[in-house]
Amino acid sequence: MKQPSSRPMSRLSPRLHQRINAYALAASAAGIGVLTAPSAEGRIVYTAAHVAIQGEYDLDLNHDGISDFTFVNSSSCDLSCHAGVEAFPRGAKNGIEGKHFADALRRGAAIGPRQRFTSHSTGMVMVSSTSGKTRGPWANVSDRFLGLKFVVKNQLHFGWARFNVKHEGVGYDAFTVTLTGYAYETIPNKRIIAGQTEGAGNETGVEQFGPASVAAPTPKPVTLGLLALGSPGRSISRKESALQGN
Repeated sequence: MKQPSSRPMSRLSPRLHQRINAYALAASAAGIGVLTAPSAEGRIVYTAAHVAIQGEYDLDLNHDGISDFTFVNSSSCDLSCHAGVEAFPRGAKNGIEGKHFADALRRGAAIGPRQRFTSHSTGMVMVSSTSGKTRGPWANVSDRFLGLKFVVKNQLHFGWARFNVKHEGVGYDAFTVTLTGYAYETIPNKRIIAGQTEGAGNETGVEQFGPASVAAPTPKPVTLGLLALGSPGRSISRKESALQGN
């Protein structure tokens, strides 16, 4: 049987031992850095919903207890009838994509810093008994997206809300409006795609809420505060008159 070698083990020089220890520490630190580095892709927070909007509805896009947008589906009749759907940003830096009317985006449209947003109340669709014609891009549409921007902890984020809108008539309850989902991008100033519910290359980072409501909620009346912002039906009548004058 071969006897084990009796040759004594050589000792490392102090300088070499120091270098090996330093290398081990550096490698360990690098490994920890890789494991804890945040994903550059971010994630999409998506909420499934089925909310029938009649009157006023507040949307908390990121579930922090603060209303980011208010949607109003209302009508009024005096000498004539006016009805419409409007979107209100709740915050000086929050915005709705569009200009004269809120844009009814198709799936795949980009929503981000390059798009045009307004921080004022914006009509989605309206109708008057005077003409009987609807105005705005949201009449009789399904699965259309509203581009949104809003502030979270002083940082700007982009998101979308998806609606079905049906024109029922001219007088009261002229429109049936259903919110069917909404989402936002967690990385500040990063664009989101209309209909996107997953972060690119980061499917495991997706957080989903919902459904926000599985039945139509009790209608919430239009408040005096919202009327002060220019809520329907007086604002709808004024906006229609202004648009007809263009």
